[in-house]
Amino acid sequence: YELAQWCMEKGLKAEARKHYRMALEIDPTFSPAGEALGYERVNGKWLPPDEAKRARGLVEFEGKWITKEERDRILNERDEKVQEELRRKYGVGEEFFIARRDPFVLVSDVSKEKRRKLLEAALALHATMRDRFGNLFRADRKDPMTVFAFSTREKFQERLRSDGKEE
Repeated sequence: YELAQWCMEKGLKAEARKHYRMALEIDPTFSPAGEALGYERVNGKWLPPDEAKRARGLVEFEGKWITKEERDRILNERDEKVQEELRRKYGVGEEFFIARRDPFVLVSDVSKEKRRKLLEAALALHATMRDRFGNLFRADRKDPMTVFAFSTREKFQERLRSDGKEE
């Protein structure tokens, strides 16, 4: 800490910061070093501002620090609006969920419990197809590929009939 102060007196700010951080490594509760760095005290430790916010349970979202709950609420509201628009676009009801993952859109009626596994499988399948059939996955593609996954064969056939594509 004293070496850091000496560095500050000599105008060696970068070196001073390094020594203040070293002082905090030795004693994470040492207030003078934490204050000199502009850190915040959280649970007895001095942390850089961003780490302090994370330690308090905040997340950075669109340039602001907010609670996880607030971020999830905002995303859910947006997702509901997007889901509604996409359901209309793909002609599916509320029993379907729609996941937009670059570079495809997954439309499915599988149960909530199976959705994560289905998304993982779709991403893995996409990677394999991209490796084997790269020309189908051009970077200049305007619309994402749409992938439908039905929970039963009957629902798949029902969709084909409704689209007039029984053959």
